[in-house]
Amino acid sequence: MSLPKLQGPRRTTESRNRMNAEDYKRYLEKNTCEEMEIHYEGTGRDWDDNFRTIAEGKGKLNNNIALEFIESWSPEETNRVGAEELFRRGIKNAREAFPDRSFIVAPHINDNGCFHTHVLFCTIGNNGDRLLDKGVNRRRWNKVCDRTSRENGLSTLDRTSTKQKERLSRAARERTKRGQKSYQHQIMKKADFARRIAVNMNEFISFMGDMGIEVNVRGEHTISYVDGDQKQATRGRRLGLNYKTEGLNEQFKRNENEFKQKPSFRKHLEQARKSLIDERGDIVGDSSNFPFLPGGHQKFEKQGQQINKTPQIHSKNVGDDGGLNSSFFHLISDQIKSANRYSIADYCKKHGIGLNPNKDGSFTLKGREHILINGSGWENLKSKNGQKVGTRGTIIDFVMNHKDVGHLRAISEITGNKGLLVLEQYIGEEKPSYKEFYVPKSKRKNEKESTALLKSLIKQMGFKSDFSRQLYNMKQVQVRTDGVIRLLSGNKAKGAVEFKQEKNGKWHKSLLGTLRSGILKQTGSKKDLKLFNNLFSFIHETNGKGVMDFSNSDNLLVLGDNKMEALDFFLANNPKVKHIELFGFDSKSLPKAMSLELNKRDITFSFMETDARQRNRGLDLSI
Repeated sequence: MSLPKLQGPRRTTESRNRMNAEDYKRYLEKNTCEEMEIHYEGTGRDWDDNFRTIAEGKGKLNNNIALEFIESWSPEETNRVGAEELFRRGIKNAREAFPDRSFIVAPHINDNGCFHTHVLFCTIGNNGDRLLDKGVNRRRWNKVCDRTSRENGLSTLDRTSTKQKERLSRAARERTKRGQKSYQHQIMKKADFARRIAVNMNEFISFMGDMGIEVNVRGEHTISYVDGDQKQATRGRRLGLNYKTEGLNEQFKRNENEFKQKPSFRKHLEQARKSLIDERGDIVGDSSNFPFLPGGHQKFEKQGQQINKTPQIHSKNVGDDGGLNSSFFHLISDQIKSANRYSIADYCKKHGIGLNPNKDGSFTLKGREHILINGSGWENLKSKNGQKVGTRGTIIDFVMNHKDVGHLRAISEITGNKGLLVLEQYIGEEKPSYKEFYVPKSKRKNEKESTALLKSLIKQMGFKSDFSRQLYNMKQVQVRTDGVIRLLSGNKAKGAVEFKQEKNGKWHKSLLGTLRSGILKQTGSKKDLKLFNNLFSFIHETNGKGVMDFSNSDNLLVLGDNKMEALDFFLANNPKVKHIELFGFDSKSLPKAMSLELNKRDITFSFMETDARQRNRGLDLSI
């Protein structure tokens, strides 16, 4: 899918954490795809100076010297079409969208295989007009990119107005303002998932039935939805274009065309389907292979007391010709049904979520006592003026709320079928729109258990000294009840380094989110930077004192990985830094990209001793 967007202006002098045009130029050059060079049109490599000169010549120089647009493609389309061909199309789109204007096109590719182009236009055209950061220019760019994508058989983003696609009744909007979630929200959320994977109305009705929503279609234009025990049906026209028959049929056609354009989809679908079949020929997670009777764990619940009674919609004309659509339909439908056989109580026990037991075998959620749990269903018991205002749902909804994920990831989490996530590269990752309720976060392990886990990790990292207690007391360190250790990135914790202990006792490291801020940083007035390769080296080098071992004038940065992003942003915002002291690195472990980047910036560095009590300056190395 082609995803064009307006990135915004690039300025000579930037505020806050954005890189200015000069620093951004280095970033674009450093991350350019191999065997591809940046395309310059009407300018050269020093485009930032050229753009400034053009503006001066027209008498219209200001801080905004360039306006940036981006167009990106999915990994599947990148592999199918080829990065070089997409690059050529990006240049063609730039010429067509804003002619008679100097620009550059920089080809980049993400770690996940998504190819994208950064297109920066000079804000002043040859005729002296100024290109502004306005919606009209964004729409112009989107229109050109969408048209060329459709002409070449590539998918595009549906840009129908959100207000046209979704709307709530007046009563539902009033409940939302009061912080109450209407059942109409729940219908829309489930319909958004079903309409993205169905290729006809029969499949849509069946998917919705598996998720507890009854759908009735009368004639060509009338469709209504009934959620659980709601007495009154909700017409599709009350919810918006996405949920009327016309909008649904348009989406079904897009889905079918999109699947046909992906020849490798059938192969991956069959691989996913095979991974979901056990040695007995049953769907993994089916009741024939489930360790406890449907309705929950024998220790916790009485049999036959399930709140959620999923209406069984047996749609007519759902064909089974062995084709792509049929395989896809049955795969998803089987997995939804399998997931709904699992117990919420078992899930809560596994993830350390507190429950209050009731005499009848049901539970309430600890910290959210208005959430009643029974079997694979839950119900919000909130009421106002004697009228029920809460919703109800299945274990799939519960996991979506807890993990903040979409339907596919929730189903995969419940059944343990990771092969199901293969489908995300074809239908996209679903972003949850809202939560019916918030599941209380699992508490931290107590100090004794936490320090024991940290001690084990420290030992594997190769440190002889024990500073587990100091790590436990740091706000950047989180030891969860499930035994996972996370080192949070920055004050806003938009990323983390996660450590999970395997059965053999070894720790496995993974990166979550973005580590742009590093794990810890401090900006001072000095011209040197003390750079630590991880939090463990930082605590070891300071003998457990941490930041207290430095003055306010010191510059500090603790990395979470060996990538350059955090260091790039720190140096871009602190151009006064001319020397870096490296802690926890040696000449063999220093990333090559880091040394090359420091060379470009004319920054010297030195390797520091690993003993915190004898912190010698070492030998300065000028590159």
